Amino acid sequence: MSKNTNNRSEFQSRSLQMSRHYASNQATPNRRAFFRLNLYHMTVEVTVLGDLDDYIPTTTYQATIRDLSGGGISFYTKEPIIHTPDDILTVNFEVMDNIFFEQVSIVRYYQVDHEQYMYACQFSNINPYEQDKLIAVVFRMQASQSKHTLKAAGH
Repeated sequence: MSKNTNNRSEFQSRSLQMSRHYASNQATPNRRAFFRLNLYHMTVEVTVLGDLDDYIPTTTYQATIRDLSGGGISFYTKEPIIHTPDDILTVNFEVMDNIFFEQVSIVRYYQVDHEQYMYACQFSNINPYEQDKLIAVVFRMQASQSKHTLKAAGH
């Protein structure tokens, strides 16, 4: 075996050992399928439609978007959203001149304080075209925010 082949083999072996060590010392990896963008200044309208048999709008809530991704949305409300597990919920919001009207399911919620509630929702039945459009909007917004951050930092 030549010296170069031996060195390459030793390098590959050490790299494998280091990557195993590095992986074993890492925190739980980000398992999210989509990048989330914080949007504390935008609003969303949340509507409870009732269950599949009714499908009649019952209540609408105004909320502030916490973050948004191609897979879901989280938001804050000033009052709890009254719903049952069988209720269909929709969100209606506008981002960068794109209007989205999507069905969601609540993944988790909690009371932040006595006047604020946080809801994390997953989009359900979102069509691929709308999801791709939303992902593109999120990336454009992220690029825009990064550009403004760099300008503010003087770069």
